Amino acid sequence: MALPLTLVSYTDSAFTNAHDLVSPDPVEDGRGTFSHVGVRMQGLESQRHLNFRVDDRKEEGTFFTRDRKIVNRVEIVVGKVGDATTPNRAIVTGLELDTAFFTRNNVSTIYKITFIDELTSACSVVVSGMKLKGDTSHHVDLDNVPVTRIIITMAEGGLTRFKLFGTAAPEQLPAKESLLVGATVFGNPDASYGLPSMVLRESREGRVMAGWETCRHSFRQRLGFALPQETSRAPTKIEIDTYMHCLNPFKAVTILTCNQPGASVDALEASVPAWKVVVKDAGGVEHTEIVADSNIEAYLGDLDDKDAEFRYTLDVANSSTWKVLLPTKSLTRDTLHEFSLIGYVSF
Repeated sequence: MALPLTLVSYTDSAFTNAHDLVSPDPVEDGRGTFSHVGVRMQGLESQRHLNFRVDDRKEEGTFFTRDRKIVNRVEIVVGKVGDATTPNRAIVTGLELDTAFFTRNNVSTIYKITFIDELTSACSVVVSGMKLKGDTSHHVDLDNVPVTRIIITMAEGGLTRFKLFGTAAPEQLPAKESLLVGATVFGNPDASYGLPSMVLRESREGRVMAGWETCRHSFRQRLGFALPQETSRAPTKIEIDTYMHCLNPFKAVTILTCNQPGASVDALEASVPAWKVVVKDAGGVEHTEIVADSNIEAYLGDLDDKDAEFRYTLDVANSSTWKVLLPTKSLTRDTLHEFSLIGYVSF
């Protein structure tokens, strides 16, 4: 039985919707039909010369370099994200790598396929240095390997489908329960292209962008969630999904928490930390200024108009109300970001 899978992240798929890689649907032959990026193929198809660089900044001339550390890395989990009815741990008896309809531009080599079992912390390499042929289905038999997460590193090119075969494991990973169920959304979010409340959805629906999307000129956005009641449960993981937002994901996120039972939303917003801005003047000397959250966008816009060099961050160290749950982390496009929490800050 082919197991349900979810694509979590990938390095590059410039020509296709990468999520087709784990689709259960039959592969369609798109040759002869075209889009603005070329032939309509399915699966994952990276740009050419993914690790090739041209460096023309050196005085001694132009150099062509190849960084062999840059590979197409794909991460997949067992089950469907947000669907508790699908298994999240499986016993695998085989896998399939299909290059259907990729005749000369298929992935030539699978460098490594690693199976991770998050229940037991076991990690095993099940494929290494495998050569692939164009327009061919490649099958690998496996001996009942338990797995929850798969990491594939491969050469550039196209791969139409990746499938796992087996059965649901007798013991599954514990079901995830969001602490934000029933939360009230507050803040000053720009809702130009989506509803902020939609970020609380737990499933990926359809093949289109959904959720919250702001206008382009915004420097920062603040989104708050007021829990319906105080909780003593410790958060163990934060998930932020930029599914299908390929060109416009948020660049970074900082998550703060506070425990102020009975406090009004206005009071919570008023206590949000200010911003610390470090500006370099014409003489190269840096100056630090503390700017209120309500003024930061106009302040940074003025600096940007002056072509000033600056960097900025939340001044959380001087906040008595809000504490850092997740320090500032970068985000990337079309990825389910998972941040494990070692410490615990009370809500």
